[in-house]
Amino acid sequence: MRRPGIAQTRTELRDEIAQTRTELRDEIAQTRAELRGEIAQTRTELRGEIRESELRLATRTVEQTAATRDRYAMLTGQLELRDRVERCEHDIEELKQRVS
Repeated sequence: MRRPGIAQTRTELRDEIAQTRTELRDEIAQTRAELRGEIAQTRTELRGEIRESELRLATRTVEQTAATRDRYAMLTGQLELRDRVERCEHDIEELKQRVS
């Protein structure tokens, strides 16, 4: 035969275990909700940072493209001047030879 104390203790333990499970479920649900909120906030912040980064990158790309075009124009101009200087030097040599 079982003693009444053991049955009562068993019932109390089952009740405590059920209560603990309920409390844990509630805490887990609350933690999930908090994490979801934090994740949503982090995503929003990251999206903003990504947009800012993309804008900076696009601006820098435009600046680099403009600088490259400027350098190309400068080099093209220098090549044209070099050809002109070579022609002038050639003409000067011819004139020197005529005068001498």
